[in-house]
Order: sequence, then structure tokens, then C-alpha cells
Amino acid sequence: MFLSFATLTLNCYFRNVRDVINFTSTVDTSGTTYLRPENAGESNTFGLEFIVKENLTKWWSLNGRFDYFQTNLYGNFLDNDFDKTYNAWNARLSSNVAIPEIADIQLSYLYFGEQQNAQGSFEPFQMLNLAIQKSFLDKKLVLALRINDLLNQQKFRMSNGGSDFSQNIYQKTNSRIVFLALTYNFGEQFNTKSKRTQMRKQREMEGEIQQSGN
Repeated sequence: MFLSFATLTLNCYFRNVRDVINFTSTVDTSGTTYLRPENAGESNTFGLEFIVKENLTKWWSLNGRFDYFQTNLYGNFLDNDFDKTYNAWNARLSSNVAIPEIADIQLSYLYFGEQQNAQGSFEPFQMLNLAIQKSFLDKKLVLALRINDLLNQQKFRMSNGGSDFSQNIYQKTNSRIVFLALTYNFGEQFNTKSKRTQMRKQREMEGEIQQSGN
């Protein structure tokens, strides 16, 4: 749906995954627990995805995505059958502000709801990122600052269990990372608004790919 100030998109989807990667735990005869990824089982997911792109002003835009889904996970691991169904939701929100003659600023927020696996579950995950970019010398020199996990929220919690054990895992890494880059552009510059917009979207996409890989 196209409005004068926003674009709204609603998608329905079905996804089937075989040999799902599950983090599974096993306990040996000495009581030592081993946690490792295993290709165990199959999953069917039905979901709705809502996407909004809104230009509040000439210098401020918002991009958001909300994903709600139901997953049925079933299969067998170490001769133990598992079959579970759960509902979850994920969200992404990005705010882009271009202040003329000052800087381009982007705030992006990611939230992933609780997920289930063969033996247990992952608790919700969230992160806020900040990026600031300033151009000099007729846009030839670009100074960029990016801070991942601005509020130091990124952490990993997982609960696993079986007939003979119960396990809770918590991990907090040094996720608040600062990146500073200085770039000088040689040759022809992109002066048109459409080309600048295309470059900004490409940077946003690259940032999302990097965040997903962390």
C-alpha cells in the first residue's frame, strides 16, 4: 500500500526447514556436559511480516519490520522424539536523520523473541546500534562512527533439559564495539539525490548483514 507519507507492506509466508540446526546437550558417564550444534529434526513455520517505510520529513525517515510466526519443530535426537509448537515475534526499527551541513545519524533497534529448540529454549535478544557520518571537502572525505550495542544489552541465555539433566547457560560478551572509519573518495562523485539515497540504503543493508553475523 502506497500512501503520501509511507509505504506499507504485508507478507504471508510458509517455510519448511529440514535438518534444523539445534544446540543440543549430552551428558557422559563422568557427568561432563557437551553442548554442540546438531542437524536434528524438521520445522514448519507460518508467519506474517509487516513492513513500513515512512518519510516524516525531508530529513527524517523511519523503516520498520514486524514479524509474527508460529513454528512446529519435530524430529528425533538420541532416540528421543520431540514435537513442540511455539509462537514468537521479531522486530527491527531504523531511524535515519540527515541534518544538513552537520551529519547523517542512524539509530537501529533489533529484537528477537524467545525461540524453542529440540531440548529447550533461547531467551529474547535485543540490541541498539548508533551510526554517525559526516562529509568534508565536497563529500570527498567521509568520517563515519558506528557503535554496536550502544546500551550493552546483547547477551545469550539458553535453557536445555533431558530425562537426566537440566542446564541453564548465560553468556555476556564484549558486544559494545566502536568502529571509526575515514574514507577519501577519488573520481566522480554522486551528486544526485537518487544516487545518494541508493548509497545510504546500501550502507544500511551492509550494516544489517554485519549485525546478523555477530
